[in-house]
Amino acid sequence: MKLKNWLIAGILFSGLVTHLSLSIGNCEYTGISLSNIEALSLGETNGDCRGIGSVDCPTSTIKVQFVSYL
Repeated sequence: MKLKNWLIAGILFSGLVTHLSLSIGNCEYTGISLSNIEALSLGETNGDCRGIGSVDCPTSTIKVQFVSYL
């Protein structure tokens, strides 16, 4: 009887841990969080792209030799 109680408690505990781990993993950014992320990233895209090379230009889709930030 004691083994049966421990087995039931173990199954309930593992179910609880599984439920909590799955519910935490579904966190998404919404509303004001996305606005804050976008506002912070606006300053990162001001770059001067020069030359032709293999570096991604942050302001366009072309490949450049180097990017200089002001």
